[in-house]
Amino acid sequence: MDDINLWRALHETLLALHGLAPEGHPVDARTRRAVEGTLEAWRGASRARLGAAAHLGTRGPRRRSGTTDLPAQHDLFALGVLHDHLISWAVPHAATAAGGLPPVLDGSLLTLRTQFLEAIGLEPFEHADHFSPVHHELVTVVPDDALDRVVVEDVLWPGLRLRDLLLFRAGVVVRSPRWLLEPRTATSSTLWFTNRRATRPADDLSHGWGSNSRWATGVSRFYVDHEGVHLNWDGDVDIATADPVLSPGCGSRDDEDPLWLRRQLLVHRCRVTGPPATQREDHMPYTDRMSLSRSRWPLREEDLLPEHELRVT
Repeated sequence: MDDINLWRALHETLLALHGLAPEGHPVDARTRRAVEGTLEAWRGASRARLGAAAHLGTRGPRRRSGTTDLPAQHDLFALGVLHDHLISWAVPHAATAAGGLPPVLDGSLLTLRTQFLEAIGLEPFEHADHFSPVHHELVTVVPDDALDRVVVEDVLWPGLRLRDLLLFRAGVVVRSPRWLLEPRTATSSTLWFTNRRATRPADDLSHGWGSNSRWATGVSRFYVDHEGVHLNWDGDVDIATADPVLSPGCGSRDDEDPLWLRRQLLVHRCRVTGPPATQREDHMPYTDRMSLSRSRWPLREEDLLPEHELRVT
């Protein structure tokens, strides 16, 4: 087997097991043991494969056509697809928006997910002491207009990183005033830079391609390092400035979304304010990038780091 397709093959193996427990239904003990045995059998090869992509854990030059590390970026994208399948399998029921209740979780599957990813070399984090939209994926938002900030109430699964590369955010339950996070919008709007979720629409750059072509997608790189937080590092447009412009040689972009919304889509990877969507959302956050001195919500002008203030380009 071509090791470049390692995590694609593992994903397809798990899909076959998933047929034993359809999405939306609890996973029985037999299927859970099969998942555990499969992940255990693939640990060694997966650890070696992740080691070959370890250089991507440090922020460096942006991806361009013909870049020699594209196979490693494709590998990490495939690992993300595998991860999203495990999350969707373990979180099969949508959150109850009206009551602010968390979804029904299969804690044992979430544990298998985390154990496998730690065993192959990823480092877990929770950031449970404060809400960080860059580190936290909103799973449930409990409205509380007596608050003046967002408070993390529970971490449903830990986030994981490869050195400075934040690969997978932690899933959280938060309590928040509605002016900061509109509960239904924040938990039901499209989750961008994400292959799939059982609980909400998801979208990444592989969507719409054929079954083989989709695997030639590069990982979307979000870094947290000594200089700050760097969102979608390979994007063509720096939106940390008041008048964003395309990088040289990147063609043109016509975007009807206001700048505040484009920044929101990068910080949260979804819309968190305004009314819930009544039809398919039509945004294109993949061409934008933004660096921040810190991750917090609401975003403040002093948090923005225009590109000329960064040492690495």
